[in-house]
Formats: sequence, C-alpha cells, structure tokens
Amino acid sequence: MRNMIKYLGTTNADKANIVERIGEYGYIVGGAKAVGGSYNFTLVRLNLCGEVIWTKIYNEGLYGYPAGIVFKDDTIYISMYYDTPNKTATLKIDLDGNILEGNLFGTRNTYPRRILETNDGNFIITGVTDDRGGVGENDFYLVKTVPDGSFLWKKQFGGSSNDYAHNITEASDGSIIVVGYTRNYIVGIHRGLI
Repeated sequence: MRNMIKYLGTTNADKANIVERIGEYGYIVGGAKAVGGSYNFTLVRLNLCGEVIWTKIYNEGLYGYPAGIVFKDDTIYISMYYDTPNKTATLKIDLDGNILEGNLFGTRNTYPRRILETNDGNFIITGVTDDRGGVGENDFYLVKTVPDGSFLWKKQFGGSSNDYAHNITEASDGSIIVVGYTRNYIVGIHRGLI
C-alpha cells in the first residue's frame, strides 16, 4: 500500500467527515461544501488511486452533512442530517451518485452519527435527538430500516440531562451496543456510556 495525500474541495471552508471503501470501486468521501454562507451535503467518489471520478452536491442551498456510509450490493447507503426540517435522512445512491431513494426520519432535531448494516441485512442509524417525546434534553436515538429505507422501529434512551450516542456495533448474538456520553447521574460531569 502506498501513501497518498489528496486535497479535495475549493478555496472555501469545505469539510470532509467520513470516508468509506466501496470495494473494487474505490472510496466515497462525504462532507459539506461551503456555498453562499451554507454548507451543502457533498459526496466525492475516488478510484483506488485517489483520482476524483465525480463530485455531487445533494441539497444545494440547504445545510446538511453525511454521518455514515454502508456499501451493499453495489449500492451506497448514507445516513445524513438534513437541515429542513431538521431530521435524519437516508439516501440510497448508485455508483454514479444518482439518488435511487431517499427517506426522512424523526420528529424534530435528530442528528445522525453512524449507520450500521446488521446481521439480518437491515440498517440501524444512531444519533442524538432533542425530540421532547423522550425523557430529557438530548437523548440517544436509534432507528432501524430495511435497505429500501422503509421504517421498522425507533428507540429513544436517556435521562433528564444530555445524552449523546456516537457509535454503534452489533454483538455476535444480535444485541446492539451503542457508545456515547451522558451528563446524567453526576451533575455537571460528562461520563462515557455503553
């Protein structure tokens, strides 16, 4: 494997926050491109040598950022935050970056952190919500979907203060492990939480 440094973007304050290998097809880099005072959800596909194949902006004029990518059956699945109406979105795109399907989840202010393909072939998205249907200020947020984006279930966990989910994995028995941090239990102190 050779070392590679690749600069993407423009002279504006563009941001990249995720990268995922998509098998023999290269890599997808996800981030936000500064356009007219807002950050627009942007994906870049690179080949295995790091050369740009395409760059696409998906919500021009609206703030958004990708939070996670899963590559399955030559299709790219993305969890993202979508500014209007402040919800978690999922996108299903092909290898050319064309949108095949898109869905919104959450009732208000849901911010995704990670998407995971589970052993049953479905997806779980984890993140944070301040939906007052929970018990506190910000709560852990989990949503399970099938690959076509259809909603299966949603769970919300937390105490009376702030709780933030950051990552997720699946145990061999199918249990879901979520990690993050909480301000509950000891007032004023952040604690890691599993």
